[in-house]
Amino acid sequence: MTDDEIAAHIRALDDDPDELHADMTPAVSALAEIGESALPALLEPLAAPAELTRLHAQRALEGAIYRRHGFRPGRGFPEPDGEDAARRDLLEIGYEYGAGEEERRAALQRLRAQLG
Repeated sequence: MTDDEIAAHIRALDDDPDELHADMTPAVSALAEIGESALPALLEPLAAPAELTRLHAQRALEGAIYRRHGFRPGRGFPEPDGEDAARRDLLEIGYEYGAGEEERRAALQRLRAQLG
């Protein structure tokens, strides 16, 4: 996946939400599928003023972290401890789209530290 393709998904992050699950859009799913290489591009929407954009970015972040640990839709995790490891990573980051600005900023610093 090229940087331009990732950027296109970031621009479309809020487009065409699922009728039953407003937190999911085609771009959220695509970024989650891209995985690790999409994480740096998610930093900006995770800091967005719009709560819905932050929610979509959080769902993409969660999906990318799950993918980091081997998750594949329809197949799950290949290793028994994969889900626990993914949850530990997400807890370490501690990002919550509805948290206060200071809490979100601190979580983004932790994510940046994970990214190196």
